Amino acid sequence: MPTIVIAHRVEAPARKVWDLMMGSIKTGKYEHGGLFEGLVKKGSIKGKGEGAIITSLMEQDGVIAKIVERIDKFDDNDMFMSHRIIDCGPLPVTDFTVDIRITANGPDACSYKFEMKYTPLAGPDEEVRQMVVGGVQLLHANLEKMFSPAKKHRN
Repeated sequence: MPTIVIAHRVEAPARKVWDLMMGSIKTGKYEHGGLFEGLVKKGSIKGKGEGAIITSLMEQDGVIAKIVERIDKFDDNDMFMSHRIIDCGPLPVTDFTVDIRITANGPDACSYKFEMKYTPLAGPDEEVRQMVVGGVQLLHANLEKMFSPAKKHRN
């Protein structure tokens, strides 16, 4: 079972990043505040917290896929979430799970870690690996835009 682990630092408070990433799961209302711009075209959520079901119409590199995920673990205090894709749509995988953890790096920065495990269907794993890494890179670029410090103007 291949595993992909990606971690990044963000110059923003951990709680603020967590709340942005997990807002829909906490409230039961699908909103992403621009975080998944360029990746998720449309989404919906049923329920909140553990057991919530998220349906996303995703687009990446011209490929559109309907993906359905179930939140298996959700710990708002520890800033940890685990979910499983229960309908992989056209993706060439099965048993795809994702763990997300956010850790504070002082009061004004944090790191987040995505750990993804899956079983590729027949054929090489590289297509899935590129898709997963590309999606997390896009999410990180969106986070960077959202939390980048304002440029100072000189007089």
